[in-house]
Amino acid sequence: MIECLYDHVISDSTVEGTIPFNAIKCLYDLVAAFAPTAMEKEVAECIVHQIENLNFPCKTRIDSLGNLTIEPLSNSAPKIMLAAPIDQCSFPIIAAPNANQVRFAILGNVQPQDLPGNTVRFSNGAEGIIRVSDNSVSSVNRSDELLISLTEKSPFPQPGDRAILTGPFSVQKGVLSAPAMEGRLASWVFLSLMGKESIKKQEVLFAFCAHGVGGGRGCQVIAQTKQPQIAIGLDIEPIASTSPIHMGNGPVLRWRDENTISHPGLVRLAVKTAKEENIPLQISPISLGKANISGVHASGTNCAVLSLSIPVQKAYTPQAFCSLEDCHFASCLLEKIIDRLL
Repeated sequence: MIECLYDHVISDSTVEGTIPFNAIKCLYDLVAAFAPTAMEKEVAECIVHQIENLNFPCKTRIDSLGNLTIEPLSNSAPKIMLAAPIDQCSFPIIAAPNANQVRFAILGNVQPQDLPGNTVRFSNGAEGIIRVSDNSVSSVNRSDELLISLTEKSPFPQPGDRAILTGPFSVQKGVLSAPAMEGRLASWVFLSLMGKESIKKQEVLFAFCAHGVGGGRGCQVIAQTKQPQIAIGLDIEPIASTSPIHMGNGPVLRWRDENTISHPGLVRLAVKTAKEENIPLQISPISLGKANISGVHASGTNCAVLSLSIPVQKAYTPQAFCSLEDCHFASCLLEKIIDRLL
């Protein structure tokens, strides 16, 4: 289980009072869900439950791939799709050398050198600690140099089972520390949008995408099926030590990454909207990796794309950090952009 510290939140966050539901409890529930790639059912059901609490008028559907789509009650095709990933990095089990150790692969952007000493949990309830397999190894560069030692009395996982990183969940002075941010933060922002009356009146498709790890396969399927004219993606922005992007300075406009180019017209609209609405916005020259929204480019649809992200320090680790104020400003920016597009 993820240790929950939300009862000790210091109440000075900008987010408080702007979201019409228990925001921190909702965020904890999202982070605590077990949802590695191709096993997203638990977090999808959690999102549906939160939407029901919001009384958001919509049609919900979970497809065979695990994608969750939230559509307007009207039969007209939504012009705009908002896309967020819901899966998280994980460790598929590939071998069991003895009765209490397993070897694993890495699915996602986790770096092997960040893993020794961290705790994990499996889909069958087993728990373990990641260790270096050979103590003589001075530095870890590959997953085959690691193994998971199971804790006492844990049920034994089988090859094909998945493990995910665990860590404490805390919010203090407006800063969130938690694991699994790559597949939860954007979903939380979208839920905050659904609580706004202006969004309830708009014809918007919310796409909570499975298979986000590795380039947005779930997003690709939804774009092919729903054929939106405009797709706006929200993801996380890992902050490197040399990055010009900083936590607490607002969301990030990604004009380009390894597989996505934001539409120039939408880029201009986002920048103009942020300036006129006094919403802080950072611009990333070239982002590493592939955002979840990159799946739209692979879908073959004639769809304009805008890629936004939330800065995260120590991304893809059990103790990633982000500013809740950045999440708040991302929600505000999306609301204003949608108002201007529709």
